[in-house]
Parts: sequence; structure tokens; C-alpha cells
Amino acid sequence: VDIAHTARADGQMEAARCALAHALAADANDTSALIERAKWLWEQGHRQTAIMEVEQVIRRANGVRADVDDHTFESKKERAKPE
Repeated sequence: VDIAHTARADGQMEAARCALAHALAADANDTSALIERAKWLWEQGHRQTAIMEVEQVIRRANGVRADVDDHTFESKKERAKPE
């Protein structure tokens, strides 16, 4: 993640992208890598995707997950309830 940050700061966007890919391959839930990817996306002009990335990190930090199928949110507590 540090390499990605330094590369992005130096304007080496491809090197930053590759470093992020490696960091996220090692740990897809690495918060610092996800935030760095959002910054990279923002600088590449993908503002909406960057915002969604940050929102996802915030939801995870608060114990809420997005259900990809129907785009609803459910807390860990609600998921644990028996049906």
C-alpha cells in the first residue's frame, strides 16, 4: 500500500495500480488498500466509483454489509437472527 501511495503521489498511476492489485490480492479486505484504491480511482476521474468504495469501507467498519443482489443493507446483528 505504501508503494501504491508513493507511486500515485509521484504521478506513476500504472505503478500505483499494480501495487494496489498486489496488496488487494493478498488481502481483499485491507482497509488502507481499499482507501488508496478509492484515491486512485478519484484521480483517474472515476469519482462515483471512488465514493462507493469509501462508502463500502465505512459500512464494513460499522458492521454493515451490502447485499449485492438487492442492494439492501443488513447489520451483522440482523444477519445472525434465525429465520
